[in-house]
Amino acid sequence: MQLRMLSPQTTYAAYLVFKLEESRGLDCSAKASIKLVKENSATEIEKETNIVYIVTPTDDRYRGRGSIPVRDAIRGRFSQRRLDGWMELELGEFFIGEGLDEVILSFTSPKEACRAAAVSPAFNSAANSDTMWERFLPSDYKNIIGRSVSPVTYSTKKELYFMLCKSPLLLDGGKLSFRLSKPDGRKCYMLCARALHISWGDTPRFDEVAHLLSVWWLEISGLMQLRMLSPQTTYAAYLVFKLEESHGLDCSAKASFKLVKENSATENEKETNIVYIVTPTEDRYRGRRRRGVPARDANHAIEGRFSRKRLDRWMELELGEFFIGEELDEGEVQAELLETEHGIWRHGLIVEGIEFRPKESKERD
Repeated sequence: MQLRMLSPQTTYAAYLVFKLEESRGLDCSAKASIKLVKENSATEIEKETNIVYIVTPTDDRYRGRGSIPVRDAIRGRFSQRRLDGWMELELGEFFIGEGLDEVILSFTSPKEACRAAAVSPAFNSAANSDTMWERFLPSDYKNIIGRSVSPVTYSTKKELYFMLCKSPLLLDGGKLSFRLSKPDGRKCYMLCARALHISWGDTPRFDEVAHLLSVWWLEISGLMQLRMLSPQTTYAAYLVFKLEESHGLDCSAKASFKLVKENSATENEKETNIVYIVTPTEDRYRGRRRRGVPARDANHAIEGRFSRKRLDRWMELELGEFFIGEELDEGEVQAELLETEHGIWRHGLIVEGIEFRPKESKERD
């Protein structure tokens, strides 16, 4: 398609239009991509490839996922029926700027937008325009920054985007923090300590974080509204914490998820995971391995999830993960860490919060 034939200042999408007739073997994944090619030039800017399905796979192909609809269990773009009786499958989309030579795909990542601007001056205007960078921001970004405890000032949408990636905003009086995943602009939230339900058999001390006193049992949980998160995304929840002269935290604990629908008494409880805030040592599991070897490295002597150090010098422990489909539910997801069985004294845990972020994203991109 020649770009000059299209309308400026417009986001276009390309669709494969088709019908099926006694089809077979079309429910496998395929790759769709768009390339923008300059006339009289051998150079091209290849855009990010999308995974697409001409026919939505059935449970027979993805057996074992239970009652979860297949299009909610796998990622990709699916075909849909048109009003004229044909089917269509979106292959990708692109944005045409004020000049018809200013073109960039609006679904590409911010990284590719910056690369396009660097590759050719002809793409610079569109790649840095507010129109383009607003598409990388969440649709409700104005509402989000309006809830910030401090003023948010910026001159361009691109500046705002990278500001939200680098510096999390404190929202709702400091009970919640928000940032963007730098590669793709998906939402990351942290329920701060004040927003968590924490039962420690005693009253914890709160500053901006929660300090664990000497207690026998431990329960930490938080609720996140599903509609606040990004659609078509696998999220994971992480307990973010530090240790200070800790004791008794190397026992196994249980981490679980519950998806709770509003105005409904039913719950869909996720599988419980075994987790360890502190990796057990030889002293606790004597005889299972050579002295001095951490349990996580000794022939998998124990099973479970272990904490790891973050780039910001805090620790994090993955509690579990869940997938959000195309439509955001008006419900909540509850993440919980529970340990009430070992009956030992423990202290020295400092909790910053529970972070919900896309599974493949880092704690700081």
